[in-house]
Amino acid sequence: MKEKILYIVDQFLFSAVNFIVFIILDYRFDVDDVAQYAIMISAAAFLLNFGFAIKVERLLFSSDRLFSANDFFVLCMLLFIASVVLYFLLWFTYAGGFWLAMVMFTSSVLWVIRRVCVLDSKRVKYSVAATLVVGTLASLSAYVCNVYVDVLMLVCLVNCMALIYLSLLTIKKKNESFKDNVFSIFADPPALAKSVMLVPLLWFPSNGIYLFLASLGSPAAIVEVRKLLMLLSPIQQISGAMINFVFSKGGGYKVTYLEVWVAPLTITLIVTPVAAILYGTLLDGTSEGIFMWAAFALIVFAMIVISLLQSNLRVLGKQASVIASLAVAVAVKLSFLFGFYSFGEGGVGVTDSLVSMAAAYALSALFLYIFFVNDKRISRWTR
Repeated sequence: MKEKILYIVDQFLFSAVNFIVFIILDYRFDVDDVAQYAIMISAAAFLLNFGFAIKVERLLFSSDRLFSANDFFVLCMLLFIASVVLYFLLWFTYAGGFWLAMVMFTSSVLWVIRRVCVLDSKRVKYSVAATLVVGTLASLSAYVCNVYVDVLMLVCLVNCMALIYLSLLTIKKKNESFKDNVFSIFADPPALAKSVMLVPLLWFPSNGIYLFLASLGSPAAIVEVRKLLMLLSPIQQISGAMINFVFSKGGGYKVTYLEVWVAPLTITLIVTPVAAILYGTLLDGTSEGIFMWAAFALIVFAMIVISLLQSNLRVLGKQASVIASLAVAVAVKLSFLFGFYSFGEGGVGVTDSLVSMAAAYALSALFLYIFFVNDKRISRWTR
């Protein structure tokens, strides 16, 4: 129980850091700048999934859960190349584009190393310490600086400090050759293919909306959706804590019906009204009606269920089941978004965004549960 609590505290602090920094930026800077920051965070989440798939997921099946120096270098190299590509695609003509890309790069590397760090429950406390430092300094930077680019520069510097600290804890002394390390990525092509396929599928249900709002919506809609997703962030971090905890157990954790259904439902009933109050007061949001909050509640419930089930399936090598369920989520979300755009008025709105997410998450959770209870290796865990 102590381990679970520590994982939840770690993820909660991580959520609070992002929430506070975003709120300060929202109050102090232009809506266009805040919208670009929201897109950057979404892109960093994509790079996190990419880095995890390429260099970290294989550690789930290993007793040695440390990076080598070459692991770290290859990870940085891959994420830097991806960051350069995203910079030219998203921010080449944007005034603060270079530093947005740098924050995205350093954040994604930091988040991946943080994932490696918490694979061992004994190292979670160090992740907590690093998160506290990053959160405090990043929040102060956003509050004190009057120039948006200066905030980005300081956040980048803070990320580098935390990255160095956690890297020293996760890099092992014994090292393999650089050539062997690079080619070890391709040692198991089927497993690599499944891991890479999971990258966009894990990212799109909650983050893909920014791609649509950037072209089919408006900067104001991006900011409003980001506010709502920030209110979902504590749930995402609880889900992340569950994932990290299950990964740390390497397949030895037994899931109960209480965790799969009762706990998510209880959390949903508590979180949704609190989020509605915070959205209307602290965040100055404009609620669009009961459908928006019904969708929000369904997202909260399904998000927790998905995190618990997909982490157990992945740690037992059942990536194909996760891929199938998430592919359904992506197809459903795309169908809803194109439907709203085609038959609605004024492009894709805030409620449209949440309804599409809710439908995608709900069906994904249902398919994951079907795969979970019908797998002979793990169905006994739920009984």
